[in-house]
Amino acid sequence: MFIKEFYIFVVFVYFAYIVNKHIRFLRDYNKNSLHAKHINVMMIKKNSNVIAVVLSLSLLSISCKDENSDKELVSLSTSIIFNIEKNSGTVTLPDKVNLMANNVQNNAVIETNIPIDPQGKGNVEGLATSNGWHVKFWTINLDKNLNFDKNKGFKLYPQGAFLPESPVFFAGVADFSYQPGKNIYLILEPQTRCLTFRLVISPDTNNHPQGVSGIFSGVVSERVFGPTQIEISEENIGCIPLKFTSSVVTPPYTFEASYRVLGISEKQQCEIQLDFFSDYFPPLTIDITDKLKNFNDFSSDKMLCTIYINRLQPQIEIEISVVPWDDSGKYEYNI
Repeated sequence: MFIKEFYIFVVFVYFAYIVNKHIRFLRDYNKNSLHAKHINVMMIKKNSNVIAVVLSLSLLSISCKDENSDKELVSLSTSIIFNIEKNSGTVTLPDKVNLMANNVQNNAVIETNIPIDPQGKGNVEGLATSNGWHVKFWTINLDKNLNFDKNKGFKLYPQGAFLPESPVFFAGVADFSYQPGKNIYLILEPQTRCLTFRLVISPDTNNHPQGVSGIFSGVVSERVFGPTQIEISEENIGCIPLKFTSSVVTPPYTFEASYRVLGISEKQQCEIQLDFFSDYFPPLTIDITDKLKNFNDFSSDKMLCTIYINRLQPQIEIEISVVPWDDSGKYEYNI
């Protein structure tokens, strides 16, 4: 753009020089000749017309070159390589990734669906038009439970009194500067975790519940696009049902329940309510807010805590953990 403006400036200076030269010639050498004045005025007009035509053609040529250059930049393909951040096991890359790129210079937006190969490589056109980009990207098989808003994020809608289980999906937010000939690397981060509750009944008793149900409160229903990462939202916090299944038929008796969620509230209280359907085990309500404070840290899959209920006879041990990823990218837990 600077070269174009400089070229126009040079042409105008040359034009002014030609006009000024003829005016001086007319003034100095033809003061008393009306015919000479007429001739030189005609020469000035002629040269002016020539310069104007040359200037117009030059500007047209520059404009065409700029348009062609812009088209070349827009059509220039840029390689993006996606990697999935995982904690354990093998997660298969998706076939395509959705991407929305915002030009930080003029707020122009590129929205595209990028097919990627088994190595995570895909191509995007249009990124060469700017050095600075802010991008949002995600891969998800949307179902009826999860709503997506490209300007805000992901939201689960309650089904009756409870939040539904979230489907597995990955997403991310990043800023980068386009550099010709260099690949762009983006990380798809997991946006869900599978929370598992395991109840262990003391083996020193012959009394054990025939079934257990529960409710867990303080569950996040939304994840939103933040400036540098995808964050949980503290709006519309809900609860989930826990349907425990017996895993063994001999002591110690255990009951397990798993549920995939978007996150746990970091500001509201998190409680688990348990009903054992037994005269020997009264209903329980346990505040586990402090126990789950690291749940939203997706850096590892591990046991979060163990809770011992000593006031009950028989004693109950509650283990709360996160289910690791399996080879399909979903959770599998033998219950």
